[in-house]
Amino acid sequence: MKSNINDLFYLISSLPALMHNQEPRISSDEFMTMCNEQLDPEKAQSIAAISLSPDDNGILDVHRNWQEWLVFVKNCIAEIRASRLKRPLGDSLRETQVSDTYTRKLLEDAFLQPTPAEREAAIDLACWNFLEDLAASHVFDLDALAIYRLKLLLLEKRDSRSFGEGLKVFDGIVNAATKQAKNTRI
Repeated sequence: MKSNINDLFYLISSLPALMHNQEPRISSDEFMTMCNEQLDPEKAQSIAAISLSPDDNGILDVHRNWQEWLVFVKNCIAEIRASRLKRPLGDSLRETQVSDTYTRKLLEDAFLQPTPAEREAAIDLACWNFLEDLAASHVFDLDALAIYRLKLLLLEKRDSRSFGEGLKVFDGIVNAATKQAKNTRI
């Protein structure tokens, strides 16, 4: 089935709203099933290829914009951490054309949060705000679906974090360090 503007309008109109502070009412699998059913295969594949990683090959303009902006975010985070640790950056920054003082300020404020979870939540909010700004100029086009996918992935990433899982990782690190310490005693 070939998609046209009416297909995009219907598909986008039928999607549940995504809110930053709420659990999504649709999963990525459900979303992709809808895309596969209502879009032509090439367009569905371009949506399926979208990820939160800055290292993927973006097919759609909005996905490439996201990736370029995310490189800027990661550079800012590296600079903030290096500054806090009073260490040189070396050559750890990646080339980017993005310069965004508002985002830089949000990220600096995120690192003032008292816990890593609150810091991560503040960074996610900066990402969400960027996607909201992108969405303002894409309403019923393929880029709107790409933004929806990015927002959905961001919410799923947030929801995948849990205290229990974090505690398991922490316990694993402590146990490995304890074992290593016992084995290397002089």
